[in-house]
Amino acid sequence: PWRDGRRGHPVAFGRAWRDALLRLDGDEGARALLQGRAVTRILTDHDGAFRDVDTPEDLR
Repeated sequence: PWRDGRRGHPVAFGRAWRDALLRLDGDEGARALLQGRAVTRILTDHDGAFRDVDTPEDLR
């Protein structure tokens, strides 16, 4: 998701990314995997795409 120059969540990955994503540790995130790669930006106006949710408590 994308709005006003900001990236949102969730980022979608194809099957080819599976092994690289599984190697990530903890709250490392996949930002490093995306750097220097072409991405498709999907415009949205939904505020939920810009919340960082790592735990069930983050949803409250």
